[in-house]
Amino acid sequence: MDEPETRRDEGVEEARRIAEEAEFGARAPSGFTKKVIYGVAALWSLFQLSLPKLILLPSVYIRAIHLAFAIFLVYLSYPAFKRIRTRGILAFLSSRQKVYLIDWILAILAAVSALYLAIDYEGLSARQGSPLMRDIIFGAMLVILLLEAARRS
Repeated sequence: MDEPETRRDEGVEEARRIAEEAEFGARAPSGFTKKVIYGVAALWSLFQLSLPKLILLPSVYIRAIHLAFAIFLVYLSYPAFKRIRTRGILAFLSSRQKVYLIDWILAILAAVSALYLAIDYEGLSARQGSPLMRDIIFGAMLVILLLEAARRS
């Protein structure tokens, strides 16, 4: 009789672990980081809810802002490595409890490069075919950081 109950308890624990991973990404941050993640998610929700009536923006701006929110949250919610590494120079990148400075930097860089499209949309559309060096840098940075965010999630 104990064996089926033990298996059921293991199943419940596995389901709880999967639910927590889906809710928080693969991290379980605490303190300031948790508040930032919840705050950014709440702001993103308010932004999306206010779009139909209050905020009338062209779709290019909406997409850039949407991408900035999403990519920022991915870098804070998912560690660089899925498996927990206990040794090596990059072991800190698989931490499940703490978001390190490199993740904050990548999150901010990714959000800024996504917002660059909205910030300089007029200039980008006026320079068709002859981009400035900063256009190329922000574009390349966004592509690389977006690929990394997709890999993490």
